[in-house]
Amino acid sequence: MLRNIYLLLTVWLLTVLGGCTSVTFDNPIDERGTAFPNGGNPAWLEDHDGDGIANYFDTDSDNYVRDTSGPVITVSFPDSTRIPLNDSTSIKIEKLKTMYTVTDNRDQDLTCNVTIKDLSTFQPSVGKMYFTAIDSDLNTDTVVRVIIIYAPGVKDTRAPSLTFQLTNNDTTEVEFGSTIDYLENVFSWDY
Repeated sequence: MLRNIYLLLTVWLLTVLGGCTSVTFDNPIDERGTAFPNGGNPAWLEDHDGDGIANYFDTDSDNYVRDTSGPVITVSFPDSTRIPLNDSTSIKIEKLKTMYTVTDNRDQDLTCNVTIKDLSTFQPSVGKMYFTAIDSDLNTDTVVRVIIIYAPGVKDTRAPSLTFQLTNNDTTEVEFGSTIDYLENVFSWDY
């Protein structure tokens, strides 16, 4: 307690007298600064990518340059795949989950680092299968495949399902007096 009062009094006295323009603190545990790269100069870590944060994703003295190209997912079945609803539907879905490869310019093969979002396979439906890969620099790629599960041998008497999809978070701006084609973003599925 007495030491803290002495320290505060010393700092106050130096400030009042005008002799304290800068204060330097040395690390008594690591006097030479060997805990920092480059002999104790932490200035090597700077914000090079302009995101306002100096972190390990920026270029540094070790010549580490952040990889900005994401992985590439190649799925070896069509964008839209039809599967009949029967006893082997889930087996076919599991097979589709293995029909992809992922490559990256820095990490090479990332096939084992893919997350696949599943879909329901117990009734006729239209669903999406998402393949998402992330590389070591946190770049991502997502590929979407539409899976149509249909009931074979059943006469379809239902109207197709219509879906309206907009871009920009489901909103669009239309200037007064202009026209918009609503059918441009309408998709129809009949299963």
